[in-house]
Amino acid sequence: MINFPNNILSESFPIFEKLPPSMTSIRERKVLKYLARCFYSGVGEIVDLGSGVAGTVYPFALGLSKNQQVLEKKSRIYAYDAFTTPEQKIAARGGKKYFQNTGEAQKQDSYLHIFQKNCKTLIDYVNVCDGDITTLSWINKPIEIIHIDIAKTLKVWQHIAKEFFPNFCVNQTIVIHQDFHRSRLPWLIYSTGIILPYIELLDQVVDGVIYFKITQEIPSVILGKLAEDDFSIDEKIDAINKIIEVLDDCTFVGKINKDLMKGLMNLGIAYIYYYFGNKQTSSNLAEELKNNKTLAQNYPGFFRELGVSLN
Repeated sequence: MINFPNNILSESFPIFEKLPPSMTSIRERKVLKYLARCFYSGVGEIVDLGSGVAGTVYPFALGLSKNQQVLEKKSRIYAYDAFTTPEQKIAARGGKKYFQNTGEAQKQDSYLHIFQKNCKTLIDYVNVCDGDITTLSWINKPIEIIHIDIAKTLKVWQHIAKEFFPNFCVNQTIVIHQDFHRSRLPWLIYSTGIILPYIELLDQVVDGVIYFKITQEIPSVILGKLAEDDFSIDEKIDAINKIIEVLDDCTFVGKINKDLMKGLMNLGIAYIYYYFGNKQTSSNLAEELKNNKTLAQNYPGFFRELGVSLN
């Protein structure tokens, strides 16, 4: 496994106290800054999928601004988001606090201007990609870093696999799965298990986020199957079990420890049946997992969705 330098997460960054609002943790954003500052070589582009009001783009841009090995920095970060504010999106992203000091923006159709304001003097590093991700295509440039925080549906995930994965670079591309611990998005988990032979995980799992490097070219037939989600239930479950095995060798930092992460992965198997198979089987598997008190206390909504009462 690849290791982060020990001082990344312990490093003091006063600037992070003034970061734009985000549902990502300060630890996660320190990693983004580090990758753009120390890892990024300029061979490919930096892609941020699900940029919100720049909470993740800003640390990428801040890191890039301090990168001493990349000379051409303008518009190297591609920020994808619909930049719209339907009521449910505001609630999901923290309500008024998410739009701090700009409450009037909640009445408007777009918060792109807030994104641009939050990027401040770093906006020149950013290329804004505004719209529904499933209607947008990638420009077929090599991708060196990709942060995925938008794959909330299988349709979106399939589009990401189709548009972005073919542009990954062997021994160069770092993939960041921000929602990896979210059991109810099992496609993120089993797809990673499917491509395990072609990747190497970074040792640290930060707040449930995994990072991996592409170490071998992913065969076109596998890329095609990812884009079509062309795997049987058994193949998906086997892939998640392989991920659980690999996690044994990882170091866990932050709010999600190894045991909780494994519970979430197993709950992901229940979600495979929920979406693609028998919902009664899904409920039965979740019922068996509710004895994991930490899992049940932290993710009661997952159990309720799967038809399991925690009372």
